[in-house]
Amino acid sequence: MSGIFGVITGGKYNSEKLATKMAKAMCHREWYVSEIYEDRNLALSLGRIGIGIFNPKSQPVWNDDHTVGLFMAGEFINPDFSNTGVNFMGSNENRALLFYEKYGKEFPRYFKGSFIVTILDLNLNRVIIANDRFGLYPTYYTTQKIPFLFAPEIKGILCDTSFEKRLDLTALAQYMRFQHLLGTRTFFENIELLPNASVLEYDLVKGEYTINS
Repeated sequence: MSGIFGVITGGKYNSEKLATKMAKAMCHREWYVSEIYEDRNLALSLGRIGIGIFNPKSQPVWNDDHTVGLFMAGEFINPDFSNTGVNFMGSNENRALLFYEKYGKEFPRYFKGSFIVTILDLNLNRVIIANDRFGLYPTYYTTQKIPFLFAPEIKGILCDTSFEKRLDLTALAQYMRFQHLLGTRTFFENIELLPNASVLEYDLVKGEYTINS
């Protein structure tokens, strides 16, 4: 599935090696597109995977001073951005980048469409993950803070051999009773689904994250 993925290791091991392994596990066809950006100083790697139709431009997309980089999967359908005060011409990625620079982590509220966005803000030492109001691009993340991983498929997270695979018994009970899982649970403890219409903000200095919906 198209989406974004990332590894924040806190310096414990090579983030790019794991990110490359994740991308390979989630590339189901030889024509899938995957790109990875590594920052060794921050001990992280971020990437995107997709079929290259809605987002053909190479990523990450950077602002003018190369302090804010963006990965994105999806598209916007807003017919008019004229009441926002932002020049909306350009690609979907450039639009998201401009709105982030103007509105910060509140930028997703100005967009309609189906999308998942990851932003690396080098000025604030933050990684921002934001999705659309319906969560049409599923994104899973580890509730453990270091290492912190996220991906559009659980199999991407399970590429980390240090991750302890434990069955979530509550999730199993939900599935046996309702034939589906409730809320953000998955079948694994310490892996959750990012809620729709959410912004996850990861503090690279503190090694902590918050989620706002």
